[in-house]
Amino acid sequence: MKDAHTPLVPLFPLLLVCALVALRAPLALPPNLRPHSSPPIPDNKIITPIVDTSKARLKLQLSEISSSDVAPMSKARVYADVNVLRPKDYWDYESLTVQWGDQDDYEVVRKVGRGKYSEVFEGINVNSNERCIIKILKPVKKKKIKREIKILQNLCGGPNVVKLLDIVRDQHSKTPSLIFEYVNSTDFKVLYPTLTDYDIRYYIYELLKALDYCHSQGIMHRDVKPHNVMIDHELRKLRLIDWGLAEFYHPGKEYNVRVASRYFKGPELLVDLQDYDYSLDMWSLGCMFAGMIFRKEPFFYGHDNHDQLVKIAKVLGTDELNAYLNKYRLELDPQLDALVGRHSRKPWSKFIHADNQHLVSPEAIDFLDKLLRYDHQDRLTAREAMWVGPYSWNGEQWKLGANQRDNFVWMFTRVYGLVLTDEGGNFWNELSDIRSLWNDPWCVGGDFNAVKFPEKRRNCQRISNSMSHFSEIIEDLELIDLPLIGGSFTWCGGLNNRLASRLDHFLVSEDWENQFSGLLQSILPKPVSNHGPILLDGGGIKKGKAPFKFENMWLTVEGFRELVTSW
Repeated sequence: MKDAHTPLVPLFPLLLVCALVALRAPLALPPNLRPHSSPPIPDNKIITPIVDTSKARLKLQLSEISSSDVAPMSKARVYADVNVLRPKDYWDYESLTVQWGDQDDYEVVRKVGRGKYSEVFEGINVNSNERCIIKILKPVKKKKIKREIKILQNLCGGPNVVKLLDIVRDQHSKTPSLIFEYVNSTDFKVLYPTLTDYDIRYYIYELLKALDYCHSQGIMHRDVKPHNVMIDHELRKLRLIDWGLAEFYHPGKEYNVRVASRYFKGPELLVDLQDYDYSLDMWSLGCMFAGMIFRKEPFFYGHDNHDQLVKIAKVLGTDELNAYLNKYRLELDPQLDALVGRHSRKPWSKFIHADNQHLVSPEAIDFLDKLLRYDHQDRLTAREAMWVGPYSWNGEQWKLGANQRDNFVWMFTRVYGLVLTDEGGNFWNELSDIRSLWNDPWCVGGDFNAVKFPEKRRNCQRISNSMSHFSEIIEDLELIDLPLIGGSFTWCGGLNNRLASRLDHFLVSEDWENQFSGLLQSILPKPVSNHGPILLDGGGIKKGKAPFKFENMWLTVEGFRELVTSW
Protein backbone atom coordinates (compact mmCIF):
# COMPACT_ATOMS: atom_id res chain seq x y z
CA MET A 1 0.00 0.00 0.00
CA LYS A 2 2.78 2.36 0.90
CA ASP A 3 6.17 3.03 -0.55
CA ALA A 4 9.38 4.73 0.48
CA HIS A 5 8.85 8.34 1.41
CA THR A 6 10.48 11.34 -0.12
CA PRO A 7 10.86 13.50 2.99
CA LEU A 8 8.55 16.42 3.63
CA VAL A 9 10.43 19.65 3.04
CA PRO A 10 9.71 22.50 5.47
CA LEU A 11 11.35 25.73 4.23
CA PHE A 12 11.67 28.52 6.79
CA PRO A 13 14.36 31.04 7.77
CA LEU A 14 14.70 29.10 11.02
CA LEU A 15 17.41 27.49 13.12
CA LEU A 16 17.29 23.95 14.53
CA VAL A 17 17.89 24.30 18.24
CA CYS A 18 17.40 20.81 19.65
CA ALA A 19 15.90 17.45 18.75
CA LEU A 20 14.12 14.81 20.79
CA VAL A 21 11.20 12.52 21.78
CA ALA A 22 9.81 9.52 19.90
CA LEU A 23 6.14 9.09 19.04
CA ARG A 24 5.35 5.74 20.54
CA ALA A 25 3.13 2.98 19.33
CA PRO A 26 1.47 0.53 21.70
CA LEU A 27 3.85 -1.87 23.36
CA ALA A 28 3.85 -5.46 22.19
CA LEU A 29 3.42 -8.31 24.63
CA PRO A 30 6.29 -8.60 27.12
CA PRO A 31 8.75 -11.12 25.74
CA ASN A 32 8.39 -13.61 28.56
CA LEU A 33 4.59 -13.84 28.49
CA ARG A 34 3.16 -16.94 26.89
CA PRO A 35 0.51 -16.26 24.24
CA HIS A 36 -3.08 -16.47 25.53
CA SER A 37 -3.77 -19.29 23.11
CA SER A 38 -1.19 -21.48 24.82
CA PRO A 39 -2.46 -23.64 27.70
CA PRO A 40 -0.76 -23.12 31.09
CA ILE A 41 1.69 -25.78 32.18
CA PRO A 42 1.46 -26.65 35.90
CA ASP A 43 4.74 -26.68 37.79
CA ASN A 44 6.15 -30.23 37.88
CA LYS A 45 2.73 -31.81 37.25
CA ILE A 46 0.53 -32.64 34.33
CA ILE A 47 -3.06 -33.94 34.36
CA THR A 48 -3.57 -37.16 32.41
CA PRO A 49 -6.85 -39.05 32.02
CA ILE A 50 -6.74 -42.66 33.28
CA VAL A 51 -9.49 -45.16 32.50
CA ASP A 52 -10.35 -47.40 35.48
CA THR A 53 -11.61 -50.48 33.61
CA SER A 54 -12.62 -52.36 36.76
CA LYS A 55 -15.15 -49.69 37.74
CA ALA A 56 -15.76 -48.45 34.19
CA ARG A 57 -15.30 -44.82 35.03
CA LEU A 58 -12.91 -42.03 34.09
CA LYS A 59 -10.55 -40.61 36.68
CA LEU A 60 -8.12 -37.72 36.64
CA GLN A 61 -4.73 -38.66 37.94
CA LEU A 62 -1.90 -36.31 38.69
CA SER A 63 1.27 -37.76 37.22
CA GLU A 64 4.52 -36.44 38.58
CA ILE A 65 6.89 -35.53 35.80
CA SER A 66 9.92 -33.31 35.50
CA SER A 67 9.22 -29.87 34.03
CA SER A 68 12.53 -30.16 32.19
CA ASP A 69 10.87 -32.70 29.89
CA VAL A 70 8.50 -30.06 28.53
CA ALA A 71 10.02 -27.60 26.07
CA PRO A 72 8.11 -24.30 25.89
CA MET A 73 6.42 -23.54 22.62
CA SER A 74 8.09 -20.72 20.70
CA LYS A 75 5.62 -18.42 18.99
CA ALA A 76 6.11 -15.01 17.41
CA ARG A 77 5.19 -12.15 19.74
CA VAL A 78 3.63 -10.17 16.89
CA TYR A 79 1.82 -11.04 13.66
CA ALA A 80 1.71 -14.69 14.76
CA ASP A 81 -1.68 -15.49 13.23
CA VAL A 82 -1.54 -13.45 10.03
CA ASN A 83 -1.51 -16.51 7.78
CA VAL A 84 -3.93 -18.40 10.00
CA LEU A 85 -6.54 -15.71 9.41
CA ARG A 86 -5.91 -15.31 5.69
CA PRO A 87 -7.30 -17.54 2.92
CA LYS A 88 -5.14 -20.45 1.87
CA ASP A 89 -4.43 -19.01 -1.57
CA TYR A 90 -2.52 -16.15 0.10
CA TRP A 91 0.25 -18.45 1.39
CA ASP A 92 -0.20 -21.65 -0.65
CA TYR A 93 2.52 -20.90 -3.18
CA GLU A 94 2.62 -24.46 -4.50
CA SER A 95 -0.77 -23.85 -6.13
CA LEU A 96 0.42 -20.66 -7.83
CA THR A 97 -0.09 -20.42 -11.58
CA VAL A 98 2.66 -18.20 -12.96
CA GLN A 99 1.66 -15.64 -15.59
CA TRP A 100 4.69 -15.41 -17.88
CA GLY A 101 5.65 -12.20 -19.66
CA ASP A 102 7.59 -11.82 -22.91
CA GLN A 103 11.34 -12.30 -22.52
CA ASP A 104 11.93 -10.36 -25.75
CA ASP A 105 10.84 -7.19 -23.94
CA TYR A 106 14.18 -7.15 -22.11
CA GLU A 107 17.85 -7.02 -23.06
CA VAL A 108 20.85 -7.69 -20.82
CA VAL A 109 23.29 -4.80 -20.47
CA ARG A 110 25.89 -6.06 -17.99
CA LYS A 111 26.38 -8.50 -15.15
CA VAL A 112 26.12 -6.94 -11.70
CA GLY A 113 26.25 -9.93 -9.35
CA ARG A 114 25.73 -13.57 -8.66
CA GLY A 115 24.48 -15.73 -5.84
CA LYS A 116 23.97 -19.35 -4.91
CA TYR A 117 20.65 -19.54 -6.72
CA SER A 118 20.87 -16.87 -9.43
CA GLU A 119 22.87 -14.53 -11.60
CA VAL A 120 21.92 -10.85 -11.71
CA PHE A 121 22.19 -8.44 -14.63
CA GLU A 122 21.41 -4.84 -15.35
CA GLY A 123 18.96 -4.77 -18.23
CA ILE A 124 16.72 -2.53 -20.24
CA ASN A 125 13.07 -2.69 -21.21
CA VAL A 126 13.23 -2.27 -24.99
CA ASN A 127 9.67 -0.93 -25.12
CA SER A 128 9.99 1.82 -22.49
CA ASN A 129 13.78 2.21 -22.62
CA GLU A 130 13.81 2.04 -18.81
CA ARG A 131 16.56 0.30 -16.88
CA CYS A 132 15.73 -2.78 -14.83
CA ILE A 133 17.36 -5.66 -12.99
CA ILE A 134 17.15 -9.15 -14.49
CA LYS A 135 17.57 -12.03 -12.04
CA ILE A 136 18.14 -15.27 -13.96
CA LEU A 137 17.40 -18.21 -11.68
CA LYS A 138 19.62 -21.28 -11.60
CA PRO A 139 17.98 -24.73 -11.77
CA VAL A 140 16.15 -25.25 -8.47
CA LYS A 141 12.92 -26.87 -7.39
CA LYS A 142 9.82 -25.27 -8.90
CA LYS A 143 8.41 -24.96 -5.40
CA LYS A 144 11.19 -22.57 -4.37
CA ILE A 145 10.70 -20.41 -7.46
CA LYS A 146 6.95 -20.24 -6.87
CA ARG A 147 7.52 -19.31 -3.24
CA GLU A 148 9.71 -16.34 -4.16
CA ILE A 149 7.25 -15.15 -6.81
CA LYS A 150 4.24 -15.50 -4.52
CA ILE A 151 5.96 -13.60 -1.71
CA LEU A 152 7.04 -10.79 -4.04
CA GLN A 153 3.51 -10.52 -5.40
CA ASN A 154 2.06 -10.39 -1.89
CA LEU A 155 4.51 -7.66 -0.87
CA CYS A 156 4.09 -5.58 -4.03
CA GLY A 157 3.84 -1.90 -3.16
CA GLY A 158 5.15 -2.34 0.37
CA PRO A 159 7.53 0.32 1.70
CA ASN A 160 11.13 -0.17 0.57
CA VAL A 161 10.45 -3.66 -0.81
CA VAL A 162 12.00 -4.10 -4.25
CA LYS A 163 9.30 -4.13 -6.94
CA LEU A 164 8.79 -7.22 -9.08
CA LEU A 165 7.92 -5.87 -12.54
CA ASP A 166 7.64 -9.03 -14.64
CA ILE A 167 8.29 -12.78 -14.80
CA VAL A 168 9.68 -14.27 -18.01
CA ARG A 169 11.36 -17.48 -19.17
CA ASP A 170 13.45 -18.68 -22.05
CA GLN A 171 11.35 -20.42 -24.69
CA HIS A 172 13.85 -23.25 -25.17
CA SER A 173 15.59 -23.87 -21.83
CA LYS A 174 12.54 -22.78 -19.78
CA THR A 175 14.94 -20.90 -17.48
CA PRO A 176 12.89 -18.37 -15.49
CA SER A 177 13.94 -14.78 -14.88
CA LEU A 178 12.53 -12.17 -12.52
CA ILE A 179 12.46 -8.54 -13.64
CA PHE A 180 12.87 -5.93 -10.90
CA GLU A 181 12.98 -2.16 -10.59
CA TYR A 182 16.44 -0.69 -11.03
CA VAL A 183 18.30 0.75 -8.04
CA ASN A 184 21.57 2.57 -8.61
CA SER A 185 23.15 1.09 -5.51
CA THR A 186 26.60 1.78 -4.11
CA ASP A 187 28.62 -1.20 -2.85
CA PHE A 188 28.15 -1.30 0.92
CA LYS A 189 31.90 -1.79 1.43
CA VAL A 190 32.40 1.61 -0.18
CA LEU A 191 29.29 3.30 1.24
CA TYR A 192 29.23 2.24 4.90
CA PRO A 193 32.59 3.80 5.88
CA THR A 194 31.27 7.17 4.66
CA LEU A 195 27.95 7.14 6.51
CA THR A 196 27.30 9.68 9.24
CA ASP A 197 25.28 9.03 12.39
CA TYR A 198 22.36 10.78 10.66
CA ASP A 199 22.70 8.49 7.61
CA ILE A 200 22.78 5.33 9.72
CA ARG A 201 19.68 6.34 11.64
CA TYR A 202 17.88 7.14 8.39
CA TYR A 203 18.73 3.92 6.56
CA ILE A 204 18.11 1.67 9.55
CA TYR A 205 14.68 3.22 9.90
CA GLU A 206 13.99 2.74 6.18
CA LEU A 207 15.00 -0.92 6.51
CA LEU A 208 12.74 -1.30 9.55
CA LYS A 209 9.83 -0.06 7.45
CA ALA A 210 10.39 -2.90 4.99
CA LEU A 211 10.82 -5.50 7.73
CA ASP A 212 7.77 -4.44 9.71
CA TYR A 213 5.71 -4.49 6.53
CA CYS A 214 6.80 -7.98 5.45
CA HIS A 215 6.33 -9.31 8.99
CA SER A 216 2.86 -7.76 9.13
CA GLN A 217 2.11 -9.70 5.95
CA GLY A 218 3.17 -12.97 7.61
CA ILE A 219 6.54 -13.25 5.86
CA MET A 220 10.09 -13.77 7.20
CA HIS A 221 12.91 -12.56 4.92
CA ARG A 222 15.54 -14.93 6.40
CA ASP A 223 18.49 -13.39 4.55
CA VAL A 224 18.89 -9.82 5.78
CA LYS A 225 22.45 -8.61 5.15
CA PRO A 226 24.20 -5.63 3.52
CA HIS A 227 24.36 -7.43 0.15
CA ASN A 228 20.55 -7.54 0.11
CA VAL A 229 19.97 -3.93 1.09
CA MET A 230 20.35 -1.73 -1.97
CA ILE A 231 21.02 1.95 -1.23
CA ASP A 232 21.03 4.76 -3.78
CA HIS A 233 22.70 7.29 -1.52
CA GLU A 234 22.24 10.21 -3.91
CA LEU A 235 18.46 9.72 -3.89
CA ARG A 236 18.44 8.37 -0.30
CA LYS A 237 16.53 5.39 -1.59
CA LEU A 238 16.68 1.94 0.05
CA ARG A 239 15.28 -1.35 -1.18
CA LEU A 240 15.28 -4.77 0.52
CA ILE A 241 15.98 -7.35 -2.18
CA ASP A 242 16.51 -11.10 -2.69
CA TRP A 243 13.44 -12.83 -1.29
CA GLY A 244 14.62 -16.26 -2.43
CA LEU A 245 14.93 -17.59 1.14
CA ALA A 246 11.82 -15.81 2.45
CA GLU A 247 9.04 -17.95 3.91
CA PHE A 248 5.51 -17.64 5.24
CA TYR A 249 5.30 -17.83 9.03
CA HIS A 250 2.95 -20.36 10.63
CA PRO A 251 3.00 -20.73 14.44
CA GLY A 252 4.40 -24.04 15.61
CA LYS A 253 5.88 -24.95 12.23
CA GLU A 254 9.46 -26.19 12.18
CA TYR A 255 11.65 -24.54 9.56
CA ASN A 256 14.96 -25.36 7.93
CA VAL A 257 17.87 -23.82 9.86
CA ARG A 258 20.04 -23.72 6.73
CA VAL A 259 18.99 -20.17 5.87
CA ALA A 260 20.59 -16.70 6.17
CA SER A 261 24.24 -15.96 5.49
CA ARG A 262 26.76 -17.13 8.06
CA TYR A 263 27.76 -13.75 9.52
CA PHE A 264 24.10 -12.82 10.02
CA LYS A 265 22.71 -16.14 11.26
CA GLY A 266 20.79 -15.87 14.50
CA PRO A 267 21.78 -18.13 17.43
CA GLU A 268 18.54 -20.09 16.92
CA LEU A 269 19.86 -21.34 13.59
CA LEU A 270 23.25 -22.25 15.05
CA VAL A 271 21.72 -24.34 17.87
CA ASP A 272 19.10 -26.00 15.62
CA LEU A 273 15.98 -24.37 17.06
CA GLN A 274 13.51 -24.87 14.22
CA ASP A 275 10.35 -23.08 15.38
CA TYR A 276 11.90 -19.66 14.90
CA ASP A 277 10.01 -16.60 13.63
CA TYR A 278 10.32 -13.02 12.36
CA SER A 279 12.80 -12.20 15.14
CA LEU A 280 15.48 -13.96 13.08
CA ASP A 281 15.46 -10.92 10.79
CA MET A 282 15.95 -8.63 13.77
CA TRP A 283 19.16 -10.43 14.78
CA SER A 284 20.46 -9.98 11.23
CA LEU A 285 19.52 -6.30 11.37
CA GLY A 286 21.42 -6.02 14.66
CA CYS A 287 24.53 -7.51 13.05
CA MET A 288 24.25 -4.99 10.22
CA PHE A 289 23.80 -2.13 12.66
CA ALA A 290 26.79 -3.21 14.76
CA GLY A 291 28.93 -3.34 11.62
CA MET A 292 27.82 0.19 10.71
CA ILE A 293 28.39 1.96 14.02
CA PHE A 294 31.57 0.12 15.02
CA ARG A 295 32.99 0.20 11.48
CA LYS A 296 33.60 -3.54 11.77
CA GLU A 297 32.22 -5.52 8.85
CA PRO A 298 31.18 -8.23 9.44
CA PHE A 299 30.72 -7.78 13.17
CA PHE A 300 30.65 -11.54 13.96
CA TYR A 301 33.27 -13.07 11.67
CA GLY A 302 33.03 -16.85 11.97
CA HIS A 303 34.89 -19.22 9.66
CA ASP A 304 32.08 -21.80 9.73
CA ASN A 305 28.77 -22.24 11.54
CA HIS A 306 30.40 -23.63 14.69
CA ASP A 307 32.94 -20.83 14.78
CA GLN A 308 30.12 -18.33 14.22
CA LEU A 309 28.53 -19.39 17.51
CA VAL A 310 31.94 -19.14 19.17
CA LYS A 311 32.36 -15.56 17.92
CA ILE A 312 28.92 -14.64 19.28
CA ALA A 313 29.63 -16.28 22.64
CA LYS A 314 32.86 -14.32 23.02
CA VAL A 315 30.81 -11.10 22.86
CA LEU A 316 27.51 -11.97 24.54
CA GLY A 317 28.99 -14.47 26.99
CA THR A 318 28.15 -18.10 27.67
CA ASP A 319 25.98 -17.60 30.76
CA GLU A 320 23.22 -16.11 28.63
CA LEU A 321 23.77 -18.80 25.98
CA ASN A 322 23.31 -21.56 28.54
CA ALA A 323 20.18 -19.88 29.88
CA TYR A 324 18.82 -19.76 26.34
CA LEU A 325 19.59 -23.44 25.75
CA ASN A 326 17.99 -24.42 29.05
CA LYS A 327 14.84 -22.42 28.35
CA TYR A 328 14.21 -24.23 25.08
CA ARG A 329 15.56 -27.62 26.28
CA LEU A 330 18.40 -27.64 23.78
CA GLU A 331 21.84 -29.22 24.06
CA LEU A 332 24.97 -28.46 22.10
CA ASP A 333 26.87 -31.23 20.44
CA PRO A 334 29.79 -32.12 22.79
CA GLN A 335 32.31 -31.06 20.16
CA LEU A 336 30.59 -27.69 19.67
CA ASP A 337 30.20 -27.22 23.41
CA ALA A 338 33.95 -27.71 23.81
CA LEU A 339 34.64 -25.20 21.03
CA VAL A 340 32.37 -22.58 22.57
CA GLY A 341 34.06 -22.88 25.96
CA ARG A 342 33.27 -20.40 28.73
CA HIS A 343 33.29 -16.64 28.24
CA SER A 344 32.09 -13.60 30.16
CA ARG A 345 30.06 -10.93 28.42
CA LYS A 346 32.15 -8.30 26.64
CA PRO A 347 31.05 -4.67 27.19
CA TRP A 348 30.03 -2.83 24.01
CA SER A 349 32.42 -0.07 25.03
CA LYS A 350 35.31 -2.40 24.14
CA PHE A 351 34.45 -1.92 20.45
CA ILE A 352 34.61 1.88 20.56
CA HIS A 353 37.74 3.56 19.20
CA ALA A 354 38.81 6.87 17.72
CA ASP A 355 37.50 6.06 14.24
CA ASN A 356 33.96 5.16 15.29
CA GLN A 357 33.27 7.04 18.53
CA HIS A 358 31.29 9.73 16.67
CA LEU A 359 28.79 7.03 15.62
CA VAL A 360 28.36 5.27 18.97
CA SER A 361 25.93 7.12 21.22
CA PRO A 362 24.37 5.68 24.41
CA GLU A 363 21.08 5.40 22.48
CA ALA A 364 22.79 3.41 19.73
CA ILE A 365 24.29 1.01 22.28
CA ASP A 366 20.93 0.55 23.98
CA PHE A 367 19.27 -0.11 20.64
CA LEU A 368 21.93 -2.64 19.65
CA ASP A 369 21.70 -4.38 23.02
CA LYS A 370 17.98 -4.92 22.49
CA LEU A 371 18.55 -6.51 19.09
CA LEU A 372 21.54 -8.80 19.69
CA ARG A 373 20.05 -11.16 22.25
CA TYR A 374 20.28 -14.94 22.29
CA ASP A 375 16.62 -15.39 23.12
CA HIS A 376 14.74 -14.48 19.97
CA GLN A 377 11.63 -13.64 21.99
CA ASP A 378 13.55 -10.96 23.91
CA ARG A 379 14.57 -8.99 20.80
CA LEU A 380 12.84 -5.85 19.67
CA THR A 381 10.29 -6.39 16.95
CA ALA A 382 10.56 -4.19 13.87
CA ARG A 383 7.54 -2.20 15.05
CA GLU A 384 9.03 -1.69 18.52
CA ALA A 385 12.35 -0.63 17.00
CA MET A 386 10.55 2.00 14.91
CA TRP A 387 8.14 3.33 17.51
CA VAL A 388 9.28 2.37 20.99
CA GLY A 389 13.03 2.00 20.70
CA PRO A 390 15.12 4.94 21.90
CA TYR A 391 17.01 4.88 18.60
CA SER A 392 13.84 5.27 16.52
CA TRP A 393 13.48 7.62 13.59
CA ASN A 394 9.71 8.01 13.74
CA GLY A 395 7.71 10.81 15.29
CA GLU A 396 10.65 13.08 16.05
CA GLN A 397 10.15 16.41 17.76
CA TRP A 398 12.32 19.39 16.98
CA LYS A 399 12.29 22.65 18.92
CA LEU A 400 12.86 25.47 16.49
CA GLY A 401 13.73 29.13 16.85
CA ALA A 402 13.80 31.82 14.17
CA ASN A 403 16.66 33.87 15.60
CA GLN A 404 17.61 35.61 18.80
CA ARG A 405 15.97 38.89 17.74
CA ASP A 406 12.50 37.44 17.01
CA ASN A 407 12.73 34.88 19.81
CA PHE A 408 9.97 32.80 18.17
CA VAL A 409 10.10 29.19 19.40
CA TRP A 410 7.88 26.45 17.98
CA MET A 411 7.63 22.66 17.81
CA PHE A 412 7.71 20.40 14.78
CA THR A 413 6.54 16.76 14.87
CA ARG A 414 7.22 14.39 12.00
CA VAL A 415 4.78 11.48 11.80
CA TYR A 416 4.43 8.29 9.80
CA GLY A 417 0.90 6.93 10.09
CA LEU A 418 0.17 3.33 11.00
CA VAL A 419 -0.75 0.90 8.23
CA LEU A 420 -2.79 -1.31 10.56
CA THR A 421 -6.21 0.18 11.22
CA ASP A 422 -6.69 -1.59 14.56
CA GLU A 423 -3.79 0.40 16.03
CA GLY A 424 -4.71 3.72 14.46
CA GLY A 425 -6.58 4.88 17.57
CA ASN A 426 -3.46 4.46 19.67
CA PHE A 427 -1.54 6.54 17.13
CA TRP A 428 -3.98 9.45 17.51
CA ASN A 429 -3.96 9.11 21.29
CA GLU A 430 -0.18 9.30 21.36
CA LEU A 431 -0.26 12.38 19.16
CA SER A 432 -2.73 14.01 21.56
CA ASP A 433 -0.52 13.09 24.51
CA ILE A 434 2.50 14.67 22.86
CA ARG A 435 0.57 17.88 22.23
CA SER A 436 -0.15 18.12 25.95
CA LEU A 437 3.59 18.34 26.71
CA TRP A 438 3.94 21.98 25.61
CA ASN A 439 2.08 25.16 24.70
CA ASP A 440 4.43 26.33 21.95
CA PRO A 441 3.16 26.91 18.40
CA TRP A 442 3.04 23.52 16.67
CA CYS A 443 3.52 22.13 13.18
CA VAL A 444 2.88 18.45 12.42
CA GLY A 445 4.01 16.98 9.10
CA GLY A 446 4.15 13.58 7.49
CA ASP A 447 2.18 10.71 6.02
CA PHE A 448 -0.90 10.26 8.20
CA ASN A 449 -2.14 7.28 6.16
CA ALA A 450 -5.64 8.77 6.37
CA VAL A 451 -7.86 11.07 4.32
CA LYS A 452 -10.31 13.70 5.57
CA PHE A 453 -13.02 13.68 2.91
CA PRO A 454 -14.21 11.44 0.02
CA GLU A 455 -12.87 13.93 -2.54
CA LYS A 456 -9.40 13.35 -1.10
CA ARG A 457 -9.47 9.78 -2.46
CA ARG A 458 -10.00 9.01 -6.13
CA ASN A 459 -13.41 7.53 -6.99
CA CYS A 460 -14.55 7.64 -3.38
CA GLN A 461 -18.17 8.68 -2.81
CA ARG A 462 -18.88 7.97 0.86
CA ILE A 463 -17.53 9.30 4.14
CA SER A 464 -15.94 6.47 6.15
CA ASN A 465 -15.50 6.25 9.91
CA SER A 466 -11.76 6.79 9.54
CA MET A 467 -12.39 10.01 7.58
CA SER A 468 -14.71 11.34 10.26
CA HIS A 469 -12.23 10.38 12.97
CA PHE A 470 -9.31 12.07 11.21
CA SER A 471 -11.32 15.29 10.84
CA GLU A 472 -12.36 15.13 14.50
CA ILE A 473 -8.75 14.68 15.61
CA ILE A 474 -7.64 17.74 13.64
CA GLU A 475 -10.43 19.75 15.22
CA ASP A 476 -9.75 18.44 18.74
CA LEU A 477 -6.07 19.31 18.46
CA GLU A 478 -7.04 22.73 17.09
CA LEU A 479 -4.90 22.30 14.00
CA ILE A 480 -5.33 23.90 10.59
CA ASP A 481 -4.93 21.90 7.38
CA LEU A 482 -3.47 24.45 4.99
CA PRO A 483 -4.76 24.38 1.39
CA LEU A 484 -2.66 22.34 -1.04
CA ILE A 485 -1.75 23.68 -4.47
CA GLY A 486 -0.28 21.80 -7.41
CA GLY A 487 -2.55 18.77 -7.19
CA SER A 488 -5.29 17.01 -5.27
CA PHE A 489 -3.45 13.84 -4.24
CA THR A 490 -0.07 13.17 -2.64
CA TRP A 491 0.04 9.38 -3.08
CA CYS A 492 -0.73 7.12 -6.01
CA GLY A 493 -0.44 3.36 -6.44
CA GLY A 494 -2.09 0.19 -7.63
CA LEU A 495 -2.22 -1.05 -11.21
CA ASN A 496 -1.36 1.84 -13.56
CA ASN A 497 -1.59 4.19 -10.56
CA ARG A 498 -5.38 3.98 -10.53
CA LEU A 499 -5.42 4.56 -6.76
CA ALA A 500 -4.73 8.03 -5.43
CA SER A 501 -5.20 9.74 -2.06
CA ARG A 502 -4.23 12.82 -0.08
CA LEU A 503 -2.26 11.14 2.71
CA ASP A 504 0.46 13.71 3.38
CA HIS A 505 -0.17 16.91 5.30
CA PHE A 506 1.32 19.79 7.20
CA LEU A 507 -1.05 20.61 10.06
CA VAL A 508 -0.37 23.77 12.06
CA SER A 509 -1.74 25.48 15.14
CA GLU A 510 -3.33 28.91 14.79
CA ASP A 511 -0.58 30.65 16.76
CA TRP A 512 1.98 29.03 14.45
CA GLU A 513 0.14 30.20 11.32
CA ASN A 514 -0.16 33.74 12.66
CA GLN A 515 3.63 34.07 12.85
CA PHE A 516 4.19 33.71 9.10
CA SER A 517 3.18 35.60 6.00
CA GLY A 518 2.53 34.09 2.58
CA LEU A 519 2.15 30.52 3.85
CA LEU A 520 2.15 28.10 0.93
CA GLN A 521 1.78 24.28 0.90
CA SER A 522 2.38 22.70 -2.49
CA ILE A 523 3.01 19.27 -3.95
CA LEU A 524 6.20 18.73 -5.93
CA PRO A 525 6.95 16.15 -8.68
CA LYS A 526 7.51 12.57 -7.48
CA PRO A 527 11.17 11.78 -8.32
CA VAL A 528 11.56 8.29 -6.80
CA SER A 529 8.56 7.53 -4.62
CA ASN A 530 4.84 7.11 -5.15
CA HIS A 531 4.45 9.89 -2.56
CA GLY A 532 4.86 13.44 -3.80
CA PRO A 533 7.05 15.61 -1.56
CA ILE A 534 5.17 18.44 0.14
CA LEU A 535 6.79 21.87 0.24
CA LEU A 536 5.76 24.18 3.06
CA ASP A 537 7.06 27.68 2.33
CA GLY A 538 6.59 30.08 5.21
CA GLY A 539 7.85 33.17 3.44
CA GLY A 540 9.03 35.03 6.51
CA ILE A 541 8.10 36.06 10.01
CA LYS A 542 5.16 38.47 10.04
CA LYS A 543 5.90 42.04 11.03
CA GLY A 544 3.27 44.17 12.70
CA LYS A 545 -0.40 43.42 13.14
CA ALA A 546 -2.08 40.55 11.29
CA PRO A 547 -5.38 41.02 9.41
CA PHE A 548 -8.54 39.64 11.01
CA LYS A 549 -9.54 36.16 9.73
CA PHE A 550 -12.85 34.47 10.36
CA GLU A 551 -12.66 30.74 11.23
CA ASN A 552 -15.63 28.48 10.42
CA MET A 553 -14.97 26.43 13.55
CA TRP A 554 -16.11 29.40 15.64
CA LEU A 555 -19.68 28.72 14.49
CA THR A 556 -19.66 25.42 16.39
CA VAL A 557 -18.76 27.05 19.71
CA GLU A 558 -21.70 27.28 22.09
CA GLY A 559 -22.83 30.89 22.58
CA PHE A 560 -20.82 32.29 19.66
CA ARG A 561 -23.85 33.51 17.69
CA GLU A 562 -25.31 35.19 20.77
CA LEU A 563 -21.98 36.85 21.48
CA VAL A 564 -21.76 38.31 17.98
CA THR A 565 -25.34 39.62 18.01
CA SER A 566 -24.66 41.36 21.31
CA TRP A 567 -21.81 43.46 19.86
